Amino acid sequence: MAPGLGAGRAFIYRDILHRERENYDIDESDVASEHKRLSVAIDEAARDLDKVALRVSDQLDESLGAVFLAQKAMLQDDTFLADVRRQIEKDLVIAEHAVQHVVTKWHRRFAAMEDDMLSQKKEDVADFGRRLLRRLEGRQAHQLENLPDDRIVVAIRLLPSDTVFLSRKSVRGIVLEFGGHASHTAILAREMGVPCVGRVDSALKHIRADDRVLIDGETGSIVVRPSEVERKRFATRIEAGRQFRLLRRRNAAKRAITLSGIEVDVHANVSCPDDIHAAHEEGADGIGLYRIEGLFLGREEPPTEDELFDILSEALKPMGEKPIVLRFLDIGADKNLPFFTPDSCVNPALGRQGVRVLLKYPDLLRSQMRAFLRLSEAFDIRLLVPMITHVDEMEAVRVAMVTEAKDFGLRELPKLGAMVETPAAALTTKALCEHSDFLSIGTNDLTQYTMVAGRENPRVGDYFKEDHPAVLRLIEIVAKEAGETPVSICGEAAGRLSLLETFLKSGIRALSVAPSRAAEVKGHIRELS
Repeated sequence: MAPGLGAGRAFIYRDILHRERENYDIDESDVASEHKRLSVAIDEAARDLDKVALRVSDQLDESLGAVFLAQKAMLQDDTFLADVRRQIEKDLVIAEHAVQHVVTKWHRRFAAMEDDMLSQKKEDVADFGRRLLRRLEGRQAHQLENLPDDRIVVAIRLLPSDTVFLSRKSVRGIVLEFGGHASHTAILAREMGVPCVGRVDSALKHIRADDRVLIDGETGSIVVRPSEVERKRFATRIEAGRQFRLLRRRNAAKRAITLSGIEVDVHANVSCPDDIHAAHEEGADGIGLYRIEGLFLGREEPPTEDELFDILSEALKPMGEKPIVLRFLDIGADKNLPFFTPDSCVNPALGRQGVRVLLKYPDLLRSQMRAFLRLSEAFDIRLLVPMITHVDEMEAVRVAMVTEAKDFGLRELPKLGAMVETPAAALTTKALCEHSDFLSIGTNDLTQYTMVAGRENPRVGDYFKEDHPAVLRLIEIVAKEAGETPVSICGEAAGRLSLLETFLKSGIRALSVAPSRAAEVKGHIRELS
């Protein structure tokens, strides 16, 4: 899933709702104190939900804020409270175990209902259940936040809302029971330069907390509880890899020009300040895709315009005058926010996501637009609109940009580009170019929708082929029909050395890759004739 070598001690990650709890028996004399702990935690969680509801109503939509008020009502429901208290008294268990049991039972009950509206309530139950458990456990931070150093994270799967807390400083590798090459976890791991291995059967059964683990992302193999000899051999390989990367960086800052004189911009895909520093070290020519989802995923309420501006102002400093492409918030499908789920439908991948969400909730678009426009006065900012399928979507976003720019008195507007992530967008390239200053091909979703193979679904991983003739043909169509409009590739395929020559022959002159791949990709381009 992600190449590289890593060694460290296992950190077992489980969803708080499904975590195994030990030593939870209590005496009858402790029941009253557990009831009190439960009441205090419910009051605290209810206040949290009030706060989130107010913030979401103000910045997004009142109907979305009402979702959290509905969760609060369920949390404070007399039947729920009585059910948990009964569990404490009957089984003589601590409040955490009783809440876990009752929430799981309620979740299954709603999931089994035939009425769609009632069935969707299962996610509300799970959300307020997690919030209540965090309060009972006194947790303010996510489990993956502030990990000890040199950890191999072992999990069944990781959601985007989990991976946002991973840090280069502490994570040495990731082992998952599920997950494919194009999953969000795999993409993040490659951006971080952290090895990741997926489809490891029964990983949580065979790997214990603090076990030593060696991980080889290139071969997809792991060694649990290695011998001293194996550890020394692996350490030698890790050091050799480190020396090779240092050698590769010597020419990283030089331009990528083929032997026949074709110049190619090699930018970096980033998600956080650490990625930007890595991109700078690896000689990236700029930021080709800044995914801002991390600024939203790690929060229980949306950031304000000022918060977005302040965070990004600091994060972008290492880039100086280099070009920076900021993508508007891209949520929906498998990327949902703790405070906002845009669609509850049978197939979210075919529902409301990307630009569709932004246009449905204009205040969400407006806060980002204003922060980005303010940033454009200090940096070379370009704006990128996700999941475009209709030309009128680009028109609507441009109107919003012009409106907000007038309020700031900006004389020069940032360039506005469209992401080409579907066959619909690829096959209407000429029309898109009439309303776009540049195009960026997202090969991850383009492959998913062309090959009818979910990027997060390992069961159809063999069908997810970025080098399939149909995908490459669509890329060629975009490159040729764009005419004078610049086209870049920002998906994972941009970093595949075996495809670089194909892309250049199609007319592509800009790529955006994982920061850890920038120097290697530039070096390979210099060897092409």
